[in-house]
Amino acid sequence: MVDHYCNPGPIQYDDVGLNSRTETIAVRDLWEENVKQQIRSICYAINNQTMFADHKHLLQGALSALQASKDVLTSIPQTQEHVRRLSEF
Repeated sequence: MVDHYCNPGPIQYDDVGLNSRTETIAVRDLWEENVKQQIRSICYAINNQTMFADHKHLLQGALSALQASKDVLTSIPQTQEHVRRLSEF
């Protein structure tokens, strides 16, 4: 049997295991960062497309989609902190 944990338990956050992540967590984090980057790219594209022209339909569609996303966040109790951060913008 091979032990794949260098520091199981709370000490992993304060010792040798501080900067290590499992493959599963690394893949999940990479996927999440990729999705966040796609969202940022879409928002920048919308901003650029509507900067000097009248595109009310595009802005309304984007706002509607973002509000729907915010509604999903508020429907999950564990994400109340994220909703608070969103409302600060």
